[in-house]
Amino acid sequence: MKSKFLYTLFFVIIFLSFSYGFAVGKYKFFPYKQLFAIKQLANEDLNERNREYRIEIFEKFSPSVEIVLIGDSITEYGEWNDFFPSKKLSNRGVAGDTTKDVILRMDSIYTTKARKAFLMIGINDIYANLSINRIVENYKKIISSLKDKNFVVIAQSTIQCQLEICGTDRVAKVNLLNKELENLGKAEDIIFLNLGELSSENGLNKDFTYDGIHLNALGYRYWVSKIDSKFNYIN
Repeated sequence: MKSKFLYTLFFVIIFLSFSYGFAVGKYKFFPYKQLFAIKQLANEDLNERNREYRIEIFEKFSPSVEIVLIGDSITEYGEWNDFFPSKKLSNRGVAGDTTKDVILRMDSIYTTKARKAFLMIGINDIYANLSINRIVENYKKIISSLKDKNFVVIAQSTIQCQLEICGTDRVAKVNLLNKELENLGKAEDIIFLNLGELSSENGLNKDFTYDGIHLNALGYRYWVSKIDSKFNYIN
């Protein structure tokens, strides 16, 4: 009888522990913030680069170019040499990258020896619940590194995600990040390029995206037009 009671008690404890853990993750009550903070601190020491095989390609094949584009999947999936056929471009976008991931692969950007560096990143940081302050600090490190190597830095506003897909909290965070990036551009004396409707305060227009985050042809066409209106890169 005692043994049966102990077994029952054991399974009840396991069930309650699992239920509480699930609830903490879903509803973010105590100790969610404490656990997330510990996780962030642990990740600070990691040096593993995202999608190492793609970065190795950068390092093995790195012809000198005029312009380098730095970012995540939204940059990677753009056919930039087709968008600007008269310019020598290098696409240094890596799907899934955060600002921290870019910091870990700066060498593969330096080797392009480009004169101008277009930077557009941040949505993955926001999905990872990184604070806006931390994202901006990482931006500062990237910008400082590029300036030290004599790149002209163009920080572009972070492209929004569709409200119906990402929710109001993420859309609001992108808006806050873009305000901070505009201020950072002034403080760091670099060019800040506002991407207009792609960074709309109401979220990404569904006409510009096929999944709520990544751009379709119309979205890239709009992005190209914003770059061209500022720099007249299309002949």
